[in-house]
Amino acid sequence: MPVVAGAPNVLRGGSHSGNVGAEALIAEGLVDNLSSDYMPTALLAAALRLAERGVVPLHTAVALITSGAARTAGLADRGALVPGLRADLVVVTAEGGRPTVRMSLLAEESRDGDGAPLSAARLLKPADAATSSR
Repeated sequence: MPVVAGAPNVLRGGSHSGNVGAEALIAEGLVDNLSSDYMPTALLAAALRLAERGVVPLHTAVALITSGAARTAGLADRGALVPGLRADLVVVTAEGGRPTVRMSLLAEESRDGDGAPLSAARLLKPADAATSSR
């Protein structure tokens, strides 16, 4: 059974009702997915806060709101930037501790030359290819 914790819990620094704090569970590797039913902006902010505090590396924190969320919901066609999977790509800056979305590429709006949905992963070069082209 997947373990889901609240992103607002991370931002508040604990549970508003005295239950266990999400950050402590995440530090122990016990959380599969961060979610929020009432504050969607908390997802990205919580992932960045977890990485900023050194609770988990940034890629692990982001996975809690992407691939972890997809697995929890049973959505095998999304959740990671992998060719063949549905993927939205969001470019974010975090200036002064505040995440700001700068650009997004939505899978359902992106099409290849034949009109088929385009995975954002196909637009990304592997890190070694990006450095070798300089």
